[in-house]
Amino acid sequence: MSDQTTFIKACYGLKHEHTPAWLMRQAGRYQESYRQLKEKVGFWGICTQADLIEQVTVTAALELNADAAIIFSDITLPSWAMGLDLEFCPGPKFSNPVRSTKDIEALELYDPNEKVPFLIEGIKQTRQTLPPDKSLIGFIGAPLTMAAYMVEGKPDRQWRKFKALAYNEPQTLHQLLEKLSSALVLHAKAQIEAGCDCIQLFDTSVSELAPPYLRDFGFDYAQKVISELKKENVPIIYFARNVTPHFGHLKTLGADVLGVDWTTSISQVREAIGDDTTLMGNLDPCMLYCTQDVLKKHVTQILEEAQGLPGYIFNLGHGVLPETPPENVRFVIDTVHELSSPI
Repeated sequence: MSDQTTFIKACYGLKHEHTPAWLMRQAGRYQESYRQLKEKVGFWGICTQADLIEQVTVTAALELNADAAIIFSDITLPSWAMGLDLEFCPGPKFSNPVRSTKDIEALELYDPNEKVPFLIEGIKQTRQTLPPDKSLIGFIGAPLTMAAYMVEGKPDRQWRKFKALAYNEPQTLHQLLEKLSSALVLHAKAQIEAGCDCIQLFDTSVSELAPPYLRDFGFDYAQKVISELKKENVPIIYFARNVTPHFGHLKTLGADVLGVDWTTSISQVREAIGDDTTLMGNLDPCMLYCTQDVLKKHVTQILEEAQGLPGYIFNLGHGVLPETPPENVRFVIDTVHELSSPI
């Protein structure tokens, strides 16, 4: 593992050489090489072949000169490993969603080395190939976000079935979240053992629930997972969307880094949580469709807002979108490196 990279130092708020930068979904559909590969083997085909996991992960990090690579996988992989039938059409869809206590009892806790060996081997190969100055990020979906997918059966704008379960049968959802938390900890630990230098929790559905359900079902279980993963001595990133009113509480979850989406500013979050937590973000992904003059203006503004933070990592406020001009993706990271100075 690379525990002295610029990225890792920034995660812990230590002095580092420049502002590190990487992008969520930096390996994806905006790349011609990725589209060609996906056309041949499909998304699931990439996710389940170690050499292809390595190929797309490393290619993106090197093409962009990113300070970190994020292993190519999908947050729904643990759900599949626990026994749900998964297909992508084009997004994830479960033909046997979880709706009852009986469904939860049927879910299996698993050994990632046995159930998802392609991911473990892909991480090992990636760490061997990736230059030592670039960190490797593993990831999981946070428990609530995973539960939302598994109960609803597929991504949904309203999450009606998931919300109905949360509000009508809270104990059933707690039962699912407890089991998911255990599985996700095992899944993340296996990634760390295989060579990941950091773990990111994606909690993109947590804001769908109304308080206090959001904290009881969302933040409390995320904190439980983070607490277990902190024992592994790697930095933990927590990224949630549309949670601006809750940043003061997010600071208590124990993550080393908090991701910030584009609906708020770095300076606003800094006011809410103070100066002792590393922040990551938060350029609007749609900015990457703009001219490079406009891009540079907004990158500069974000870097200025981050001035004085003990730890800051540049990223988007969510993932790179399809049809984004590839030259703009590289331009953003080059601009961050050009404008940032030793911290």
